[in-house]
Amino acid sequence: MKKYIIILPMLLLVCSLHAQMKTESIFVYFKTDKSDLGKIGKQKLDSICKIFTELKITDIDIYGHTDFRGPDNVNKVLSEQRVKSVTKYIISKGIDVKYIEQKKGFGKKAPKYDNNTVMGRRLNRRVEIAYKYEDNGAKKNKIDSVVAEVIVPLRAEDTIIVGPKGTVIHLKKCAFDPIDYKDVKFEFNEYFDQESIQASGIRTISNEGNCLVSGGMAFITATYKGNEIQPKCPIDIAYPAKQLDTEMKLYDADPTLPANSTAWTLGTTALVFDSVGETAKKLPIKYTPAKNYYAFSTTSLGGKNCDKLSGTFTTSATKAKLVYKKGYVFKIPKSDKNGISVSISDGMHNIAAQKLSSRRYFFSQNCLVVTKVTASYYKDGVKMTCTREVNKIKYVKWRKMYKFKKKWFVPSK
Repeated sequence: MKKYIIILPMLLLVCSLHAQMKTESIFVYFKTDKSDLGKIGKQKLDSICKIFTELKITDIDIYGHTDFRGPDNVNKVLSEQRVKSVTKYIISKGIDVKYIEQKKGFGKKAPKYDNNTVMGRRLNRRVEIAYKYEDNGAKKNKIDSVVAEVIVPLRAEDTIIVGPKGTVIHLKKCAFDPIDYKDVKFEFNEYFDQESIQASGIRTISNEGNCLVSGGMAFITATYKGNEIQPKCPIDIAYPAKQLDTEMKLYDADPTLPANSTAWTLGTTALVFDSVGETAKKLPIKYTPAKNYYAFSTTSLGGKNCDKLSGTFTTSATKAKLVYKKGYVFKIPKSDKNGISVSISDGMHNIAAQKLSSRRYFFSQNCLVVTKVTASYYKDGVKMTCTREVNKIKYVKWRKMYKFKKKWFVPSK
């Protein structure tokens, strides 16, 4: 390992004779549509609470924000929930509630960064903790620089990274040069079976409105010092598969939308159907490789989906244009806030029904093979749900619709 001499600026402290009040801010960031802190958020708040115990705090203000996506009222509530999460956590760490002066959610009305970029939106999904304290002495002034000796580890020529569910990433030295791989943080969200895709709520519809059947997808991000980075040269990625389907093609997620509402765009990169163990040869001994992989090269991380077309999703705006014999129409109990979702056994779809009226919803048969339907409505503010197999729901011929009965519904857990 080589040693390098690097000039580093060093800060020396000069004490002030008079105490003064100072205000500083620290930020905690959140994932899209989330208000829970997560491991990283809690670690940051632990550090903040340690600072609070060391300083003479006089008051704390907590402000919540979101990015610009979604309705104003939804973002307002989400920002308030983020404030509550932060407030509850710092109080649990022993911070006296009497110091908390303000708690307010601004929704998307006070962006700090550019909402038209992925990083800008990420930084706007924040809670600001502004705290005032009595400065008893340490005023910092930059007055000198000294020579410090640091050990810089050499970067590996090639690095293999394996996700929790088996995604294989082969990185060459040029990928993040001159950043060392050990300083890059990778985050994986992997979905390689029908159940996990449906449970996640991720849409599998192309940007042209076509239904897709997924052979596996993953959302991968790489960050360095809190900033998202992309590879500088092609990297190789492989998804494990129980069996390969040569009709699959590679689709890219829209980076401006959350996963549960994204539309997938057909990419220009060809898939490699690896059934002969080429991917497995690259893996370290400690990993048990899959037998089959969908492999591809890319110069961008993010959402990548192995898909094939499965019919066209009908998006007609009026009832007159809908052919009921080629689709499914469901009627559910009347409510001020209805919702209906569908789970199917053929393919990996998560597609919401089209709303025909306040009580009627439509699914296109061209797109779906419907076996079970989950309907929901609200009763006195409580969400009532019911899941039934289609062949057990009464079909009213003259109305050309399936009808849910109120007695089937139970309070949602």
